[in-house]
Amino acid sequence: MTKPVKVLAAWVLVALLTGTALAVESADDSGSNDGHPAIVWVGTVATDLLYVPAKLMYAGVGAVTGAFGWLLTGGNTDAAKAIWKPSMGGTYVVTPSMLEGKEKVRFSGS
Repeated sequence: MTKPVKVLAAWVLVALLTGTALAVESADDSGSNDGHPAIVWVGTVATDLLYVPAKLMYAGVGAVTGAFGWLLTGGNTDAAKAIWKPSMGGTYVVTPSMLEGKEKVRFSGS
């Protein structure tokens, strides 16, 4: 394996182990975990490892593109907002409720 792949694999392993530890630690005496099983918390961490960087890249590109749109249209804020709202709005972190289908994940804003 190349070094970047090894580093990525190590980060994924640390995140999964940390997510599992946090899920177990946050369980109260009755064994409940905010109504979510530990595996859902692990899945949430694993999903966010991919989702959050992708969303941040999408929002970042949208922010820069909207700024260029604003400049190229002579300061037309409506044109910039038409780019900013979809790219910078939406969900930035997936939660256990979203993973269970109780809430919607919105990659793009409305």
